[in-house]
Amino acid sequence: MPDYRNSDMCHAIEEYVRNPRYRKILKLRYCESETYERIAEQVNYSTQHVKYICKTYKETIFSHL
Repeated sequence: MPDYRNSDMCHAIEEYVRNPRYRKILKLRYCESETYERIAEQVNYSTQHVKYICKTYKETIFSHL
């Protein structure tokens, strides 16, 4: 993954991810470098579901950077 500024990443997530719960997950992962496991515990989702959300939205986020 290319090295993007944290503020750019957070801005793209805020701007282009409409679901507030998914936005929280993506910010934890890409802005705060949290592990999938810790994110899953915080949002009460399975680790696999958190990975799926991150993978699904990754293209959307990075296409706007």
